[in-house]
Amino acid sequence: MHLLLVTQIVDKDDSNLGFFHTWIEEIAKRVDKLTLICLKKGNYDLPDNVTVLSLGKEDGKGRLVYLWRFYKYVFSTKSYDSVLVHMNVEYLMLAGWLWRLQRKKVLLWYTHKSVTLRLRVATFFATNVFSASKESFRLKTEKSIIVGHGIDTESFPELFSQHNEGESGLRLLSIGRIEPTKRLDLILKAISEYVLRNPEVDIHLSVVGDPITDDGEEYLQILKKLSEELNINDKVSFLGGLPYRAIPEVYAKHDILLHTSETGSVDKVVLEALLGGMYVVTTSKAYDDKYPGILAIEGKISELSAGIEKIHSRGIIPRNKEGRKAVIERHSLPVLINKIISYFR
Repeated sequence: MHLLLVTQIVDKDDSNLGFFHTWIEEIAKRVDKLTLICLKKGNYDLPDNVTVLSLGKEDGKGRLVYLWRFYKYVFSTKSYDSVLVHMNVEYLMLAGWLWRLQRKKVLLWYTHKSVTLRLRVATFFATNVFSASKESFRLKTEKSIIVGHGIDTESFPELFSQHNEGESGLRLLSIGRIEPTKRLDLILKAISEYVLRNPEVDIHLSVVGDPITDDGEEYLQILKKLSEELNINDKVSFLGGLPYRAIPEVYAKHDILLHTSETGSVDKVVLEALLGGMYVVTTSKAYDDKYPGILAIEGKISELSAGIEKIHSRGIIPRNKEGRKAVIERHSLPVLINKIISYFR
């Protein structure tokens, strides 16, 4: 089978989308040929049956060049049987009509709470849509198929030993893109409240992630200023984005993930935190009781602070091995990729 895969970035070092490199590797094992069209390419190491075609963002090309190259690749790439579009509905809007005329099976992978006109158009052209959970694809359509996330669980198992369970300090983590919808200001305020009640506790928050928009950059500056105003500068580190290969070790060295995103869906960072042996305090109600170690709360500063205290009050926090087990059973990458390939066959 020759599969055409259309995605945003092919770069194993990218702090937001580096995980997708592993997806590509797994897909390549199961097809004869894999052709990739991406907006931007960076550092990658892929098998010989993979061809990477970039629209040119890494060279500073503009939108007209993107458009011209996209249609050039779509029309000139020979003999691909099926199409997988990862997240970017714009590609289906541009070429969905062609793939429908060619009677190709087209699968869209999409995980986001927003139901936009672009998504509706893309879904019209797609044969089916795969998503991680019912909360991460909210357009009502018979084309929707829920399959879980695909996480490279093999990156996580042996890292428990890196965490010193005898440490008295409390290590908190926030990870992901820096943007207002992540509501990181609530986390800072909750830590300030917690410190006032528990001044004797050695507590520290690591904020891992970069802003990718102007709004995000402005929000980062607001967060840094807020940290100063709350007098918790010595308890917060803004570490910026890290290569995806470094992320499992980050999870392994922290105790609790604080998750205040407004997505309302099953976010991959929460599942990865469980894989790393962490506990999670989240404002999302998308997680059921099959994920041990998750404490779901309302989006209030006092409840977030109380959630931290509830977990820490148990004494030295052991690694959450049951949570990791639950994620492996439901969201391992090979299982997901097998579902995708079986769909095309």
